[in-house]
Amino acid sequence: MKRVPSVLWALLVFAALYLFFDRGMAPLTKALTGTPAPLPSSLVFMYAGMAAVAILLYFSVREDRWNNFLQPVLDFLRVAAPPSPAKRLSRMAVLILIPAALGWRTYLSASATPDPPSDPPGIHFNLPNQYVSVGNPLPWTEQNIREGGILYTANCAMCHGDAQDGEGLFARAGQPKPANFRDGGTIAQLDENYLYWRIKEGGPGLPQGSIEYRSAMPVWDGVLTDDQIWKIIMFEYTNAGQKPAKR
Repeated sequence: MKRVPSVLWALLVFAALYLFFDRGMAPLTKALTGTPAPLPSSLVFMYAGMAAVAILLYFSVREDRWNNFLQPVLDFLRVAAPPSPAKRLSRMAVLILIPAALGWRTYLSASATPDPPSDPPGIHFNLPNQYVSVGNPLPWTEQNIREGGILYTANCAMCHGDAQDGEGLFARAGQPKPANFRDGGTIAQLDENYLYWRIKEGGPGLPQGSIEYRSAMPVWDGVLTDDQIWKIIMFEYTNAGQKPAKR
C-alpha cells in the first residue's frame, strides 16, 4: 500500500484543526454548557498559526521525518526533465496565481478612497424615522445579557475591545476609532433603538456624505438576527456600567 506523503498529512491535520477552531467550538461549548461560544476570528487565526508552528516542529525534530516532509515539495518544485503541461500549470498556480490572488484580496480590503467627504466627521446622527418607534422586545434577564456577551466577544470585541473601551485588536484600522462605551458621552447618551439602528445598518446606513468616513462599522443586518442584536445591546450597557438614555 502506497504511503501517504507527510506533507499531505500535515495539510489534513492543519485543515481539521482550523475547522475545529472556526466551526467546532460553538457546538462543543453548547454541548458542554448549553450556550454556544464561538471563537472570534482573531483567535481562530492565532490558534491556526500556533497549530501550523506545532506541525512544523513535529516534523522537524527528526531528520528522517523532515526529509520525508520536504521530499514531495522538492519533487514538485525541482525536476531534471522538462515538466509536463499539467505540472507546469500546477506550478504556475502555486507560485504565481495563488500569491497574486491573496495579494489582490489584501489590496482590496486595505484600499480606501483617498478623498474625504466635504462635511466634517460626526458622532451622533438623527435617528431615521423607521427606527423611532422600535423597541427592545426582549427582557433584561441574566441569560439574555450573558448570551449577548458571547455574541459581543465573537463579533464586536476585535474593534470595541474586551473592556468596551474602543481599544480592540483592530481599533486603529478604523477612522474614527470605535466608540468607547465606558465613556459617558457615547451609549449613555443614547436610547436602545439608536444602538439597534447603528448595529443593524453600520457605516453604510449613515447619512449621505458620511459613508465609510464617520464610521467603519460593518453592516450586521443578515449576519446577526434582531434578537441577537438586542442581546448585544443589553450586554454593552450592562458591562459598560451605563443605562439607556430616556426617550
